[in-house]
Amino acid sequence: MFTHLRWRLLAFTRRIWVRAALYSVFGVVAALVSVALGGLVPDWVAEAIGGDAVGSILEVIAASMLSVTIFALSTLVGALASAAQASPRASRVVAQDPTAQSILASFLGVFIFSLVGIIALSTKAYGAGGRSVLFLFTLSLIVWTIGSLIRWIQHITQLGRMDDTVQRLESASIASMAQHRRTPQLGGTAWDPALEPPDADAVPVLAARSGYVQYFDVDDLASHLKPEQRVWILARPGAFVGPNRPLALVARAEPGAAIPEGVLNAVRKAWLVGGTRNFDQDPRFGLCVLAEVASKALSPAVNDVGTAIGVLGRLVRVLATLDHDDEAPAPHGDCHAHILVAPITAVDVLRDAFRPIARDGAGAVELGLRLQAALAHVARLSPSGDLLQGSMGEAAAVAARDALLRARSALEVPQDLAEIEAAAAHLLSQHADAMG
Repeated sequence: MFTHLRWRLLAFTRRIWVRAALYSVFGVVAALVSVALGGLVPDWVAEAIGGDAVGSILEVIAASMLSVTIFALSTLVGALASAAQASPRASRVVAQDPTAQSILASFLGVFIFSLVGIIALSTKAYGAGGRSVLFLFTLSLIVWTIGSLIRWIQHITQLGRMDDTVQRLESASIASMAQHRRTPQLGGTAWDPALEPPDADAVPVLAARSGYVQYFDVDDLASHLKPEQRVWILARPGAFVGPNRPLALVARAEPGAAIPEGVLNAVRKAWLVGGTRNFDQDPRFGLCVLAEVASKALSPAVNDVGTAIGVLGRLVRVLATLDHDDEAPAPHGDCHAHILVAPITAVDVLRDAFRPIARDGAGAVELGLRLQAALAHVARLSPSGDLLQGSMGEAAAVAARDALLRARSALEVPQDLAEIEAAAAHLLSQHADAMG
């Protein structure tokens, strides 16, 4: 339950208006606290500091910061529109940029501070000491605003550009893949459905609404069931579910014993279903979005093969996060042995990452060669069995063969096709028996 609430709180704080509201509250508090602190300032200190001109300074700040805030917000909107050109899903990563959110919120906070200060001055709420404290606050916020403006000037030179957007997607994908490496089964136990099918009389837990699984809380699920009561998870984060698709199957505590509806409803709440996928517990989503960027770059309207080639390298770096030669994954803590979760299959992962690029770039020989080289690198990765189900080498060979078949149907120059066939030959020969 607490991890579920923590995830909701994290998602809530990523919204841009939340930080803006917090900074606005800070501006109000800073302006009003000067009234309380004014009585603590000795008269000789108040005379030394001055502060009689603070009203006119605040009026200048209020007028200028409103314009600056509107300009910064319009710049962010333009950056979001540019990021959406790469992929509509990419704009979400740009909108959650903490630097942009903090700078915009600081501009708004300073504006609110100056506005409240002007109102308080007009009501004669400040004495000589209060005006001195307000003056010191104002000087501090001017310095802060200048620093924020300098940061913003530097930040907007990159925000929304293709390279910056793709880099953000890569970072989010690596973070998601690293989280998957730490908790590959989300706190449950690896399960192979082919070797251990669920009990025939297991009770299905149906989704209450249609959408994508955004979050799954294994601890919340385990708290509503007996330790010996097994659960087979059918919907990992990223899966699309509906009222007729089970989220999980729950074993009966005793043969023929019914499971109370209240327990099933409580179990159902361990899944959070929303309208879109997200990166947090869904490592495949980042691969899909990166592949989408490359696919859009290969469209006839854009025709940017270089971006697609760059994405291939980023995909390899994301997948390399799973390599067992890196440092050992952090332990999750107590593993729930009775909650069974099927690992993500290597074939599905590479299909998400490379099939859109192979499909839309089949007619570009330079992309085909880079794609085969990327798959050769991926084939040498060796994640442990609980991270991905199936051999990475065999999955890479399947993807290489798919890309080769598409190239054969699209390339018209025999020499181009021969180069791609030569690039794929070694990987395909290594796994010829496995592919049949």
